[in-house]
Amino acid sequence: VNIFTQPDGSLIVYSGLAEVGQGGHTMLVSVVSQVLGVNPERIQISPFDSSYCPDGGPTVASRGTVTSGNAARLAAEQIKGKLSQIAEGKLGVSEDKLVFAGGQIRDRDNQENFLTFEEAVQECYAQGDNAYGFGWWSAPETTWNYETGDVSDCEPYFSYVYGANGAEVEVDLLTGKVDVLKF
Repeated sequence: VNIFTQPDGSLIVYSGLAEVGQGGHTMLVSVVSQVLGVNPERIQISPFDSSYCPDGGPTVASRGTVTSGNAARLAAEQIKGKLSQIAEGKLGVSEDKLVFAGGQIRDRDNQENFLTFEEAVQECYAQGDNAYGFGWWSAPETTWNYETGDVSDCEPYFSYVYGANGAEVEVDLLTGKVDVLKF
């Protein structure tokens, strides 16, 4: 995933994630928006084109969310790091006290001390640089041996899905005894 800030503070995201109705582009916008604290409307997803963007792999199950979502997070964090350096200098606040939210980069301890995201991007350009981020993420290697249960000598396919369970329980508030009614 490549993310380019524009001089007006908007962002363009280039990703090899093919959008076939699974909501991958919405997910990318959400991830970038949350990391950088910008309005999702300020983020544009470029249509996938293999002439300038490498293939992101198969669009199956939750794989796109896991791989491209993590890549987008890493790219957005690179931009955040660069803009944090600018904000530190302008606001006189250390990076660990900066908050990216509401289209601003502000001092956690003084809400009145802030730069807009756009101002930070413009300062980056004024310094002859740009706030660009590149992220690549791949699943960790996993192993499993069905015969021995040993996980050190083989590599099964990584699971990109998650599971959830629900339970209806009854708790005796006097004794603390818990009975599972439905699972």
